[in-house]
Amino acid sequence: MSTSAGDSLRIVHLASLARSGETLVLRALAAHPQVHVVHDLRAVNTAADQALYRLLRVWPLPTLPRRQVQAVLAPGLLHPGCRVLVLKQGVFAPRHRPAGFALLRNPYAVFCSLWSYDAKRLGQTPTAALNAQHWATWRLPRLLVWADACLPGLLSALRAERDPLQQFLLFWRNRLQQVLAQQATHLQYEALVADPEPTLRALCAGIGLPFEAAMLHAEQAYAPGEIGHGGIHLAAPIHAMPAWTPDPLVPLAPFIDAVDGGPVPAWHGLYRQPPACSPVALQPTPQPPPQPAVDLRPFDQALAAGRTTDARLAWQALPVPASADRHADTEARLLHMRRGLRLLQTELDALRQTSATLLAADPLALALEVSLLRKLDSAGYDEVRVLLLAQHCFDAGSLDAGSTPLALALEQLDSDNTAHRALARQALQTLPPLAAGKLFRHPALPRNGVLLCRLLDDTLADPTGWTPAGWLNLLMLAFAIVPRERFDALLRQLRSRETGTASQIAGRFVLPGERATVPVAGPRLRIALCLSGQMRGWREAARSWQHLGLQGHAVDVYVHTWRDLGRRLPDPEIMPSVRRVFADAAFAEAYIRAGQRHGLAALQAAYPRLFAGLASQAVVSAEELVQAFGPGTTVVVDDEHHPRFAGWDNQARMHHKIWAAQQLASASGQAYDLVIRLRPDKLVRGQQQRPDWPALAARSAQEQALFCEEPVGLREGLVMGDQFAAGAPGPMAAYAEAWHLQTQAVAAAWPGFPPRFTGHSSLAWSCLWQGLRPQALPGVQFGPMAEASCITRGEVQALLALDRPDGPQDAMDRLLWSAFETATA
Repeated sequence: MSTSAGDSLRIVHLASLARSGETLVLRALAAHPQVHVVHDLRAVNTAADQALYRLLRVWPLPTLPRRQVQAVLAPGLLHPGCRVLVLKQGVFAPRHRPAGFALLRNPYAVFCSLWSYDAKRLGQTPTAALNAQHWATWRLPRLLVWADACLPGLLSALRAERDPLQQFLLFWRNRLQQVLAQQATHLQYEALVADPEPTLRALCAGIGLPFEAAMLHAEQAYAPGEIGHGGIHLAAPIHAMPAWTPDPLVPLAPFIDAVDGGPVPAWHGLYRQPPACSPVALQPTPQPPPQPAVDLRPFDQALAAGRTTDARLAWQALPVPASADRHADTEARLLHMRRGLRLLQTELDALRQTSATLLAADPLALALEVSLLRKLDSAGYDEVRVLLLAQHCFDAGSLDAGSTPLALALEQLDSDNTAHRALARQALQTLPPLAAGKLFRHPALPRNGVLLCRLLDDTLADPTGWTPAGWLNLLMLAFAIVPRERFDALLRQLRSRETGTASQIAGRFVLPGERATVPVAGPRLRIALCLSGQMRGWREAARSWQHLGLQGHAVDVYVHTWRDLGRRLPDPEIMPSVRRVFADAAFAEAYIRAGQRHGLAALQAAYPRLFAGLASQAVVSAEELVQAFGPGTTVVVDDEHHPRFAGWDNQARMHHKIWAAQQLASASGQAYDLVIRLRPDKLVRGQQQRPDWPALAARSAQEQALFCEEPVGLREGLVMGDQFAAGAPGPMAAYAEAWHLQTQAVAAAWPGFPPRFTGHSSLAWSCLWQGLRPQALPGVQFGPMAEASCITRGEVQALLALDRPDGPQDAMDRLLWSAFETATA
């Protein structure tokens, strides 16, 4: 639902420097019934203050929906008549052009207050040395934070300068120029304290509000002794005070030059007169001198035609003054800003239209893509989320079947809100299982995991109204997210109801007390270690398996693998894959440069014998496996190029091997206590504690538990790890059946199963349908997959010579050959 202007609050920025009277102005504005001051009025910001401040720091629009503000603030904190949010713009630059006002105070008074502030705050007597120490400890880091947010180009100059006074003046000059340019309304602290009413009237007029007399007596809203931001006594009225006071610790001369040549005429000659409490008249900002005419036609024509890319290029070509020391905007700068704002408005309109079009076209598809973006690009997700929230309000009154999935993707359903839980329940009745898994994706969307637990509690208390499809979605999500006790409670609920598929699945799980306790075997187990799939870096991986803690047990090894080791193609865009293939570092870097410049396809076309050689050297034989693992090892090596494996993808090949290795162990006639399935190239990094294999084997037999490197979770639907599994023979035989169970599931149209075999997802659904309980293996830390052995420098040179017997012929050749020349030199 789009948000109308009447439902939105304007964001007004206060731009200034610290110790310039910001708290006094914020206090006065807080007394206005149409204003809500966001933060930094009281000494301590509340959690709601901070939450709203964080939101506004990244908000891309000049207005914010009222509902969004009310969702952040506690009930009653936002006055019903509020129209404006006042935000102090201190250590951030807003994403839209700031609309508001600038508060100015002469720099000598500002620096004197900053220079002694920390000593006074700590109850110390200010001295030059002590103030310098506090400046280095407190003020300078803060100044660098301000500069990084508002004037990042100043950082290097500020760090290079060593004199605190010059550091301050450098920042003050540039920040003053910036706030004068950004804000049309300029207030002066000296005028405010001398005669508040004219200044506050000018402030209200500048930000589009009627004057409110209560602003003149804002201190009456506070209790005596109540402290505001910066140590200001909020209950004290504004009183006249000198525009500046001499400080024996701060020289005045540098500030005379700064204000006499500066852009605020009211300060000219200020320090050449004795301090006084008389008002300093507000004067208009001097107009910039005329500049040569600029040709705006290319920009205007491109923008009018909707060619935003051309308009952006034309806008970037508009002249902008290069000097940061100019005291007033030039016509070129103003033109640049005005056209930039027009360009920004056009692009925001396009974004709004894009959002509305996507939502109208396919709300569910949009929600699924947004949830995927959270997983793949969290920063991009945050930006898209802010834009979508600016266009749509997600509350119980505006959500429907189309927009509820998008609310889930943006984590806008509140687990504490009964109406929102009802919306989630309604969505689970209609969403396909794959879509439900993506929208409750855990832990990428953690708030939705909490929402599911609350929804499950509601269901256990009142199970009426669920459809069979809804029960299956709830069971699937609970299988991946909720703690075991809650999941078991859901299983009991499902067994007591006729809910179709979900009840059938629930009946296949073993609940506590339903199976007799399996005694823990003796300390020495009979273990079948099944290695299945491509061997790749098996030699390196095998050395790491000592961390599994199998020493002292009777272990039989079964290997069912492919002749091809499965070395990865060295892709120049995936630099680690190149460095794992080539042993010579210089050649690996040359290969990366050549590939990134000319492309992998060009490399493959130019050096067919090199790539054929890479493939031909990556094979394994049964003999070397028996020699490595011992004479009792059972080994089957298949040729992946055999016609019976034609058309199989990598997932099918791997899970066929899982099943085949399990069959080798089952056909051996041995009675095993424990079966371990391990991918041959899987590294085991270490262990926090040695696994208690006898106890784990007993648990697996009693509970139908499996111990994996990655338990069940939600990514692209229901998934689990498929590189390691251990358990009693019965559960492990069921685990290995995923490959065959997929065919049965598709033929019978079992709800939830992927339409084609996908290893991680099909395996997880197979476990769910068979009542298995995958969980993390305690104590052991797994690493990545090990790569096959590297190609040596001499082997690379020999293969290149076959492709280029006459030496390098073109630029790509010369890039590769340069690696050998460098090494030789």
